[in-house]
Amino acid sequence: MLARSSTPATVGNTTRVRMSAKPQILATRRVAENRLFTIDGVDLRLRDGATACFERLSPRSPGGARGRRDGY
Repeated sequence: MLARSSTPATVGNTTRVRMSAKPQILATRRVAENRLFTIDGVDLRLRDGATACFERLSPRSPGGARGRRDGY
């Protein structure tokens, strides 16, 4: 059963549900970092009122970890 605020979308032979409201970010904190990545802890309030803690991985520099352009 779909919630009233959700809209089904058919992609191929599967049905996906589009969420109407994004989670609210309550707090973020740096959990760990190394020379390539940082791990941030994110506290969220979901649309049903529940709170959840997630971790996200992000590159340390814009563009992420890339190889050299000269092929080496």
